[in-house]
Amino acid sequence: MINYYFRSLKDEGIKRIDHQRKGCWIEVVDPSEEEINFLSQELGLDKGHLTDALDVYESPRLEIEGGDVYVFLRVPFSSESMVHTLPVLFVLTEN
Repeated sequence: MINYYFRSLKDEGIKRIDHQRKGCWIEVVDPSEEEINFLSQELGLDKGHLTDALDVYESPRLEIEGGDVYVFLRVPFSSESMVHTLPVLFVLTEN
């Protein structure tokens, strides 16, 4: 699922929008192969890094590809009184 969010200087808070635009936050949760291809082809993101973020064993790291910064992190969550971590990817681009 892909969602787009944007906040201008005159907005009081962040708003969900229906399309991408420069300066927006793009949230991707459990992407399909079609969505991975869209992010890679239409937005120019590295497909290998995008699929790496889906690997439950992915290690935290920082990658820079063509001016884009890929920050791989692990975030904790709890289930059944145990704490686990899952990978999360932040991508910072000029656009």
